[in-house]
Amino acid sequence: MYKEKKFETISNLLDDNKKNDAQVKLSELRNEFSLHPEYLYLMSRYLRLDNRLYQSIDTLILSIKIDYDLNFLQKKKYKKSTETLLKKKFDMLISGYKLIGNTEMEKVIFQYLEPNKHLEFLEYINKTMPGINIKKK
Repeated sequence: MYKEKKFETISNLLDDNKKNDAQVKLSELRNEFSLHPEYLYLMSRYLRLDNRLYQSIDTLILSIKIDYDLNFLQKKKYKKSTETLLKKKFDMLISGYKLIGNTEMEKVIFQYLEPNKHLEFLEYINKTMPGINIKKK
């Protein structure tokens, strides 16, 4: 599922609820991958385990945004996440909004689950939550 194989280890640690071990591995990769879409997905999973739900949601949204910023991906030599992982990201986003009791956003995201609707989702997010962006240098 991950294009960067080193992320599999972290994913397995998170699956096993080994939050501290996952945090160590995420820290080791931060300098090289801090804006990598797969890394951000794993960071979002970690934040959720750590009960930082709002940060988890913001990190997940940024991960999705980067997946669709082809110029940024090319500049960093990153690859877009697989469709399987993108689906997991959207499912996690829905469940995240459910956890914080935001049923309105939960319903909104259901409208954009199909891959051909993801760009429309990002347009919606940019209008309603303009603060979640990458700093352009």
